[in-house]
Amino acid sequence: MFIAYRDFMNPAAVGGDFYLWELARGLSCRGHQVTFLCSSFKGSQPTELRDGVELVRVNGSWNLPLKIFAEYLKKARVGLDVVVEET
Repeated sequence: MFIAYRDFMNPAAVGGDFYLWELARGLSCRGHQVTFLCSSFKGSQPTELRDGVELVRVNGSWNLPLKIFAEYLKKARVGLDVVVEET
């Protein structure tokens, strides 16, 4: 699981967002199940499958970290091997 503020499709995406996406894609191409958890943006879908990576977008402002944590807990119940968090 990758946790980042923005995904590569976000109009405000910057270099680090693209870098994390490429790491996620690379793992997916090698057969790993990868989830990319990030914030939503205007016109984005809440969930989407791109290049074998499950994108999960959460909306919120002041409570965004709490919502992301709740989504993380849902996925963690199923089991995660590695979590990469952008800080």
